[in-house]
Amino acid sequence: MQIEDGKGSGRRAEVDEEFRLTTYSINESLESHIAATEYNAYVANSNAASGTLTVTATGGKFLYLKNLTTSNIRVSGIGVSVDTAGTLMTVVRNDVIGTIANADVHTAVNTNFGSGKTASDEILLYNWDEVDDGMTGLSGGTTIGAVILPASFVLIPAPHILTQNDSITIELKGACEASVHIRFQFH
Repeated sequence: MQIEDGKGSGRRAEVDEEFRLTTYSINESLESHIAATEYNAYVANSNAASGTLTVTATGGKFLYLKNLTTSNIRVSGIGVSVDTAGTLMTVVRNDVIGTIANADVHTAVNTNFGSGKTASDEILLYNWDEVDDGMTGLSGGTTIGAVILPASFVLIPAPHILTQNDSITIELKGACEASVHIRFQFH
């Protein structure tokens, strides 16, 4: 069976014997689509000069992202690389921010290399600066997920939407060398 478009163009759609429309498609992630069409897909790294940060058994807050814009930020993935199995990663929603210490201000990088767009100044991004044991000046918040990591790179899908004034914090605990990145888009 075939369905014609009804406009005389000769375009037809095929329907199989179970009455299903036959289609062909190209799939791409929302992140790839936004990077290609809107130029607003970004990645933020833990950004240590050495490439990794040392986490102790005490642990600490590793990466903090806060949205002050009126646009929603969609966090699509959290990537973590650790060299020791058993490291605990916790994701916290809406830490209360005080005076941040032991942290570097960080700027997210646009994943579309041809884009001239940069992340808004109203997106606060801090990462642990390898002083003491994690960022200070953050408290409270609600734990929204925790996972014990293997000794490897793990990309965790993170379908979190940060509306205005929402934040997300990545905490690590366990003796290891670690690197963290967070992928996000806004539009």
